[in-house]
Amino acid sequence: MMFLGATSSRSSAGRLCAQLVIEPVVPPMEWHWRNPYPTAADLRRVVYGNGQFVALGDDNTLFSSTNALDWRPDGISTGLVPSSFAFGDGQFIGVSSAYDQQTGSSAHYLLLSSDGSSWRTNLITTNGSVTAVAAGNRLYVAIGYQWEAPYNKISLVSHDGAHWQTHDQGENTYWRNLTFANGWFSTITQEVFG
Repeated sequence: MMFLGATSSRSSAGRLCAQLVIEPVVPPMEWHWRNPYPTAADLRRVVYGNGQFVALGDDNTLFSSTNALDWRPDGISTGLVPSSFAFGDGQFIGVSSAYDQQTGSSAHYLLLSSDGSSWRTNLITTNGSVTAVAAGNRLYVAIGYQWEAPYNKISLVSHDGAHWQTHDQGENTYWRNLTFANGWFSTITQEVFG
């Protein structure tokens, strides 16, 4: 396909001159995502451990990098994407929920990975929602809140990631985030208005 164009002008002798311009039309371009890289989605969390960065995007995708410049998408082979994740005791850890249509309830899973791309799962049994997880001092701690009134906050503690003890923490509040630093687990609470 060609584009034709014409221009005209008068020469110094007063003659009319015409110029015909023929240019090829560039075919439609194929677009590839470049910026922001690795995703257009907001990143919820970036965690570093074992020489690896792992980032969780708002579109529930995981990315990993060894240098924080070159990122590769990583799927979790289990099909679960963590809603919260951290690094502790030599492992990346996350919590994820999946709705079971047969039982009409949600199941919660602890996701574990040493490299940020190969994940294994352990079921967490609780009567509430698990919102965050952290690890430290050879403990896994998950936090959340009960599904029914009075919506008390709960904590779950495990020594191995497979067997959990649930603790009702009382109060009409629930926790939003959890971290482990300097030997302490720390969290933020939000009051529930009913």
